[in-house]
Amino acid sequence: MDVLPGTALPYDSLAALQRLHRLQDALSKFGADGLLLIGGVDGRNDPRSDETIGWLLAGLSGREVFGGGDSKLRLLLEEAVLVIAADEVCMYATRELYETLLPRLGLWQRLRLWTPPRDTTDAEAVEAHKARAFVQMLSGLTRLP
Repeated sequence: MDVLPGTALPYDSLAALQRLHRLQDALSKFGADGLLLIGGVDGRNDPRSDETIGWLLAGLSGREVFGGGDSKLRLLLEEAVLVIAADEVCMYATRELYETLLPRLGLWQRLRLWTPPRDTTDAEAVEAHKARAFVQMLSGLTRLP
């Protein structure tokens, strides 16, 4: 179980669920169907998206959100794509990222997950799979903030 620096509180599945619920509650306040978060280069290195992904999936808080935390995990998070809706979460993650996050995602209901096919190392095939997953993730949503 990971422990946040400077605290004795672990960032576990319950803490991750509480943060997810905070984001889902905010959707209704903004009248949005969902929240789109794209990490790294695919998200144009948007700091708001990268920081929110780190806050939600890595348990970062305080100054850590703005560039601290586990550098290996931060690199893995750059491949993450999430669509958070009021009643479900769609997520694209590399297999390594998913396996790293699995203990934290155990309480998330209606998590729809896409990962690259196990048997391919072709970068173009992986990107094509990611693009198809992205289209499926956004299906049915009309209002994103």
